[in-house]
Amino acid sequence: MRQIGIPQMRLLKERAQYKPSKGTRRVFLIDQADRANEQAANSLLKTLEEPPDHLILILTAENVYDLLPTIRSRSVVMNFSPLSGDDMQAFARYRKLDSAESRIALSGGSPGWRRRSISKCSENGARRCWRC
Repeated sequence: MRQIGIPQMRLLKERAQYKPSKGTRRVFLIDQADRANEQAANSLLKTLEEPPDHLILILTAENVYDLLPTIRSRSVVMNFSPLSGDDMQAFARYRKLDSAESRIALSGGSPGWRRRSISKCSENGARRCWRC
């Protein structure tokens, strides 16, 4: 089931035009971009073709081949693998994060992220959406 729709991409396209309030770049993360429907992917393509100078888009995808070929051709593919629990704990200690072990346990390995619960989205009924 596709979960990223045209309203979310239109919102990104609108907000991507704004210059950053601090720093020189504005960074957007589109998690599971391979779950965008065709209209949403085409809307994203317009932003990728003519991005503002200050914009950095980071897309994650479980399968890069589920993305439109035109999106892949305008992207730089970087493969990441998860860090071990020991590496994450060392990172958390180095950064002096409070209760690092509990954050790592809750996040599934990343101290800066909470684990998202699988529940129905109040807005569109999807299992997970870009806001949840």
